[in-house]
Amino acid sequence: MLRERLLLFTGALLWCAGIVAAPLTGERTVYRFYSPVCHQFESRSLRIAERPLAVCGRCSGIYAGFLAVAGVMLAVPSLALRRSPGPGLLIPSLLPLAASLLAEWGGMAEVTTAVRTVTGLFAGAGLAAVLYRTLTDAIGSLFSNHTSTHETNA
Repeated sequence: MLRERLLLFTGALLWCAGIVAAPLTGERTVYRFYSPVCHQFESRSLRIAERPLAVCGRCSGIYAGFLAVAGVMLAVPSLALRRSPGPGLLIPSLLPLAASLLAEWGGMAEVTTAVRTVTGLFAGAGLAAVLYRTLTDAIGSLFSNHTSTHETNA
């Protein structure tokens, strides 16, 4: 189980590192890599050295929230061994994001990048908590399938 938790955390860390690397390197390839998952509107992005991150504030929050939960699950194994909290956790974690989207789209409020980022954090953390066990189990089955295939071919 440690291997699966470590791989999930490392994957999330590398994904987030790439988001931060874009403004630090100025490399357009990094921005293009993330373009399929985010609109990348500069006006809605957090910045480093006056350059936007590779994804918008909301996406940055989602990925950072996911990374935070993956880090906690790695650091506190007893939490990772519990069963998934179930989809009921998604409603409260996605509610702030949904409310900000509705307020923005309905013209009721101008939503700032900070609000987008914070609501993304809640959403990403909630999604990670709900999907964590499924993802680590999937990673584990990839390794067990690879091992049994490898043993069969030997």
